[in-house]
Amino acid sequence: MISRIGFEVTEQQHSKNRLYRIWIALFGGLIVIGGLASELLSYSPGYGAYQIWIIVLGFLIVVLSLFKSDSIFFSITMIIMAVVFMLLPLEMLAKLYLSLNPTVSNWWQDYMIDDDLIHHRMLPNAIDHDSNGWRNPTALDNANIVVIGDSQTWGSNVSRDEAWAMVLGDTLDDSVYSLAQPAYGVADYYTLFNHEALALNPQMIIIGLYFGNDLVDTTSRVYDREGYQAWRDTQIDTARLAESEQEIISTIERERQVWIPPETEENESLWLIVRDTTNIGRLLYRLNLWSDFTSNTSIASLYDNLPINDPHRFDIYSDDSQAIYFYPRIRSAVMDLDYSAVTEGNRLAHDLLADMQSTANTYNIDLVVVFIPTKELVYANLVQVQHGELSPSYTRLLALETTLRDDYLEFLNQLDISVIDGLVPLRQAAEAGEIIYPELDGHPIAKGYQRLGEYIAEELQQIDTAK
Repeated sequence: MISRIGFEVTEQQHSKNRLYRIWIALFGGLIVIGGLASELLSYSPGYGAYQIWIIVLGFLIVVLSLFKSDSIFFSITMIIMAVVFMLLPLEMLAKLYLSLNPTVSNWWQDYMIDDDLIHHRMLPNAIDHDSNGWRNPTALDNANIVVIGDSQTWGSNVSRDEAWAMVLGDTLDDSVYSLAQPAYGVADYYTLFNHEALALNPQMIIIGLYFGNDLVDTTSRVYDREGYQAWRDTQIDTARLAESEQEIISTIERERQVWIPPETEENESLWLIVRDTTNIGRLLYRLNLWSDFTSNTSIASLYDNLPINDPHRFDIYSDDSQAIYFYPRIRSAVMDLDYSAVTEGNRLAHDLLADMQSTANTYNIDLVVVFIPTKELVYANLVQVQHGELSPSYTRLLALETTLRDDYLEFLNQLDISVIDGLVPLRQAAEAGEIIYPELDGHPIAKGYQRLGEYIAEELQQIDTAK
């Protein structure tokens, strides 16, 4: 009788346990479904940090329901769930920090919208942007200085207040308004100059000219957008022009495949997933606690095995505190005047800058152009001293960029446009041992933008004194 009662109690307990496990499985399944469905309800497409965390947590709960409480697998699953629960508040704290100190991590692409006048622009009040969609603390009706440029001026790799345009305003203690966005070219500068900069009644307009891609971007914009027909060369072979642009893109992609070893490519992909789907990953990257690649040793190994005259040679500069990588063939592709897309962009840039100066004279506005150098040009002397010689690809890049710089300096001087050379402060900082660029990316970090903004402020004061 007693054994029968014990059997019935045990059977009831098993039934309850099965019921509990079914409910746990259903609960976990609902969490997974919720994580998948939240993608449809989110502002931006794709899976963000919280969708990933929710799906992982739900999956673990489902797995938990498969094991008995005295099972080793049950214990392991509980440990993993405890780690997930521990990471969740850290993830929230990382999100809070990043929201208070926003910086570039591809998030801006989610807030980019097409525009009738220019290539694209940010949504009003996007992260770190004002009600007009520009990267300023607040929208202004008037500004003494307006700055126009691409990602080098917008401030990739840093927060808004660390971009050189903001440093310039702080240094001069003057009103500076930024009209910069990633992927802009001289055609975009021209449109912004006429449609937005002039409306701010500035005393000065500064154009940040980056030879690293501005010319090709200008060609692309003029021949792709409807508002630039008047600037097009009616005699040019547009089909050949499009082929030239594609050749440049193909060259860049081909070179990237050469200098990234397969194991590094895999590591990079894994790192990008972590960085782009978790706030913890973004924060580690933001604080320079995790490299661009998880394995730079494989890149260094490839470098050691490439002879100096290898056509795909890339270059490295290293000291006790940093290792900087350079990819001259990729940079050269967008400055090579043998490509018709670059040649046409060069012609267009000259014409558009001349027209801007004519308009500036009409409104009694000072037009200033800042030359923003490539990272390769900044470190050229250091690389040559360290290695004794430069690779042929590096040497060719320097020749291409120097030719463009000399040509534009002469051209702008003829137009009476003041030129400030950003190479001066960046090269001085690099040669003083300051870390002003990340390992791989061609945009400066905070110290580099700071040096650039402070130098531009000094040069502007000298220009005012001279006038």
